[in-house]
Amino acid sequence: MTTTIYEQLSIERKGMQADGHLPDWFTTGGWQLFKDKYRYDAIGLRDTFTRIAETAASHLPETYRTYFEKSFFNLM
Repeated sequence: MTTTIYEQLSIERKGMQADGHLPDWFTTGGWQLFKDKYRYDAIGLRDTFTRIAETAASHLPETYRTYFEKSFFNLM
């Protein structure tokens, strides 16, 4: 029995959700879009959001970076 690409993505998504790399609300279609268009050197959504938050905070004075890095991450 062969599985479709959608079924493979669904299995992959559920595994990543179980491992904490994707939020529970992420759908298979959402995972496919993210994987094909937005993932860059990341395991999952958390890694991507962390990278974006770190990059955004890096443009601030150093005394504010840690606070805003966490804030930016939580906003996403």
